[in-house]
Amino acid sequence: MPANNSYKIYNASAGSGKTFNLVKEYLILLLTTENNDAYKNILAITFTNKAVNEMKSRIVDRLIEFSDKKKLKKNGAIIKEIIKETSLTVDDINIKSIQILKHLLKNYASFEISTIDKFTQRIVRSFSYELDIDAKYEVEIDEEDLLNKAVDRLISKAGEDNELTKIFIDYAFEKTDDNKSWDISLDFRKIAKILVNENSYEIIKGMQKNSIAEFLELKKYLKTLRKSSLKSSITYAQKALSLIKTNGIEEKSFSRATLPNHFNKIINQNYQGIYNNQLENTLVNGHLYSSTTAQDQKRLIDSIQDDLLKIYKETKTAVYKLKLYNNLLKNITPLSIINAINDELINLKEEHNTILISEFNKIINEEIKNQPAPFIYEKIGAKYNNYFVDEFQDTSNLQWENLIPLIENSLSSENASLTISGDAKQSIYRWRGSQVEQFIGLINNDNPFNIKQHVINLPVNYRSAKNIVEFNNTFFTHIGSLMFNNDYFKKNYLEASQEIFQAKEGYVNIRLLSKEKNTDEKQLYNNNVLEIIHSCLKNGHQLKDICIITRKRKEGVIIADFLTKEGIDIISSESLLINSSPDVRFIINTINYCINEDINSKAELLNYLYESKEMAGFKDDFIREFIYLDLSAFYKSFEKYRLSFDKNSLAKLSIYEGIEYIINSFNINQESNSYLQFFLDFTLEYSNRFNSSLYEFLNYYEEKKEKLSIVSPSETNAVELMTIHKSKGLEFPIVIYPYADLDIYKEIDPKEWFPIKDEKISNFSHLLMNFNKDVELYNSDCKSIFDHHKSKQEIDNINLLYVTLTRAKNELYIIGSQCLDKNGQENLNLYSGLLISYLKNIQKWTNNKQSYHFGSPTKTPKTAQQEDNVIKTKKFFCNPRENHGISLMSKSGLIWDTNKEKAIEKGNLIHKLMSQIKSKIDVEITMNQFLEDGVINTNQYKELNSIILTIINHPELKEYYNLGIVSYNEREIIQKRGGNLIPDRIVLNKDNKAVIIDYKSGSPKNYHKNQLNSYEKALNNMGYSTLKKLLVYIESETVDVKSF
Repeated sequence: MPANNSYKIYNASAGSGKTFNLVKEYLILLLTTENNDAYKNILAITFTNKAVNEMKSRIVDRLIEFSDKKKLKKNGAIIKEIIKETSLTVDDINIKSIQILKHLLKNYASFEISTIDKFTQRIVRSFSYELDIDAKYEVEIDEEDLLNKAVDRLISKAGEDNELTKIFIDYAFEKTDDNKSWDISLDFRKIAKILVNENSYEIIKGMQKNSIAEFLELKKYLKTLRKSSLKSSITYAQKALSLIKTNGIEEKSFSRATLPNHFNKIINQNYQGIYNNQLENTLVNGHLYSSTTAQDQKRLIDSIQDDLLKIYKETKTAVYKLKLYNNLLKNITPLSIINAINDELINLKEEHNTILISEFNKIINEEIKNQPAPFIYEKIGAKYNNYFVDEFQDTSNLQWENLIPLIENSLSSENASLTISGDAKQSIYRWRGSQVEQFIGLINNDNPFNIKQHVINLPVNYRSAKNIVEFNNTFFTHIGSLMFNNDYFKKNYLEASQEIFQAKEGYVNIRLLSKEKNTDEKQLYNNNVLEIIHSCLKNGHQLKDICIITRKRKEGVIIADFLTKEGIDIISSESLLINSSPDVRFIINTINYCINEDINSKAELLNYLYESKEMAGFKDDFIREFIYLDLSAFYKSFEKYRLSFDKNSLAKLSIYEGIEYIINSFNINQESNSYLQFFLDFTLEYSNRFNSSLYEFLNYYEEKKEKLSIVSPSETNAVELMTIHKSKGLEFPIVIYPYADLDIYKEIDPKEWFPIKDEKISNFSHLLMNFNKDVELYNSDCKSIFDHHKSKQEIDNINLLYVTLTRAKNELYIIGSQCLDKNGQENLNLYSGLLISYLKNIQKWTNNKQSYHFGSPTKTPKTAQQEDNVIKTKKFFCNPRENHGISLMSKSGLIWDTNKEKAIEKGNLIHKLMSQIKSKIDVEITMNQFLEDGVINTNQYKELNSIILTIINHPELKEYYNLGIVSYNEREIIQKRGGNLIPDRIVLNKDNKAVIIDYKSGSPKNYHKNQLNSYEKALNNMGYSTLKKLLVYIESETVDVKSF
């Protein structure tokens, strides 16, 4: 490697100036390169858009500062560091910065600081032709939604696909036999998530070659092994009991008859808790009988003790083999249909022209990574000599593998560099592929490049006040000595101490609440949080200084609801949900009532109208007045309140215009309303993506409503409430962490991959098993899996705690519980137990004391309450169609002047409409789309809609427009002798016999029948016989059907 190249790794703990150093390194590259466009050859990668914007703004801000001699701080920290490392003068920096800034602002698109997801998407899009991907694809972020749809599609095939149907039925019976719900969809939805889990990528990739038949054979083989293990365990147990009996030993001679009972349980296949005791130790130590046992019985028991121990161990091995096979069998059926789910997922993606966000790394790894790096650079239109990778601990294995060839190619040239920053203690995204071991390996000489890395430790904490840094130093060092079976993880925390920079003392308060028998835990935490907030306000702090961080979203919801009722302004993902807006819920309820006449929606509508319109009288009287009216009378009755709304008018509009119509009809547009604006944006995006009805829009909204939220202004004076994952990379003057009781080893339905070594089933590399405490005892391979899984639980959950406790600048409040057993011993599996252990270690713990302090609360001079520094619009703008003052003239309207032209165009329109309609459900969608696109106008809508409904409801036709039948509208038939045919509609029944339908306007002609005959002949040549031929003659008011 060229001598002037560099490879730096910043090992940066929380608040240690990581971004400062990355910006410094970036600026040095710009300032020391001869050209002014060095930024074009630098790629900086991080993991969130917020981090991207922060880094970009910091670089530009420094260049602006350096370009102005008046603003240039000669003694500023960053300028001093640059001068120290480059020997540039202040004047050099000033002149160069002016040139760079001028160039950069003109070529800002080449200023490449990007999220890693955006960069991978860019590569894939560049190779769309080679990959045979539509370049106009959309990225699907909501992967779970698409996976669930794929599962639902697969299950809907029950009854059609015999093989799948049998699997579904058998699995439902297996679940009921296991005393579980027969509903299989939940299990299949869980297993489907493996398809997008990067940690399972290689295994699932290998499993794609396995057929359902192979899985069924595997299941059969495992059942054979299970049967053999069951038989062995019973045989061994019977052998033990026989040994006891033949030696003349009475079962009661054993202490509490524990040993005979143990073997009897195995014979009866009752394995509950049989190894949760000291029986094996008792067998080893020879204390099998009590002091009251007769001496001759004692001698007899002693004589067979070794034999009993041997049989006990053999029985145990057989039982745990049995448990292993039972475990594996529970996951075989869901795993067997993983490829079928994937097939449905592929179909859905093709239909919607989407690529899942998780797929980009896999596509690059499989299709692009091995391409020559210069070719990749050529395709993406840039050549990078210098790479920055921020937050490396969050990089997945695939992402890093994909970057290595590009970086390696660059480092083989001159004037190239790689700068990495990360912190193993802040790796909290294992569930999306990141692995802390990857970063630990890099800083411990695991080097993929032919250039020595230079590890730079950043030891100083610039963020937090003295007491907070000291507390975190001593607390996490204590945890390091207690936890972690993995030596690297242990070392990571034993060496985690930071140097103090801030002169401020700061404050830490640990509250370990005593929970009595009937204590309301939620109320206890809520009251403590509220008390802390009032205390902070009393000390001169503002609401916006405070952030409440929770591990679980539901904990945040509980606190948010409580604080809102107590009059505390908050900003949280829940309070910012679009669905939290009464206006948005009113619109949804209006649509729901119009479509389904849902009584609950009707009641919600009345509640909203009474509250928002300040109706006179009592609410109950108001509701009773309207609740029993039918739909048309219901809305008509509101005219006396000057509210004019018509269901039929709503039905004729596009989805977006329909919602504008509701807003306008009920005057919901008087003031600025971010929720409505975001809702309209969501509606417009949906309308652009999908050609569907209000009914489908309603279902889509119901699926998405828990994730749709507005963007909050950063200057709002309100308490912020967020999860730990959302808080990463942020800092706050005051942090409150309630519910500090997380169980480090508790998971919901954890799984692990079991490696297959049996040659008889070598077509499978791994099988899925449920992770539980038994796994440790299955065999030696499972013991390694168990230990590794526990190590992951330890580092992942201690990292979560580290991230939480290092967000605070001035004050940190931790609220947990006194998790003590009857002997006063703390539960070290819980965060609160670790806190108690720490307090005991520093000799601060006192029984029954609930609050511990480090330092004193900070006080700040009270300032007059200022208005939020947020620009707010005075009015919400909504412009429904009726306010446009524009009349759309359809294309057809131009020639509807004579009766003949009118008839011709009308016939053409009916043909166009019918070409889009497969069943009755498509009528409303198609009519609305034609209206929205200006193909027809409102007058034509009513007439054409009536004709089309007459066609598809005609007694001789309606069976051919049923939902789910196989039909083809205006499908071209290519003939061998030349000339193509396009029948209006062909319907195939279950026997593949065809019904040909052709639409005609005007009077019958002889050639109409000839046309049908030519269609029939063409279908016969394709191997289809014709069941019926139908000519549909459409007059102004009537539809006449002739059958042949």
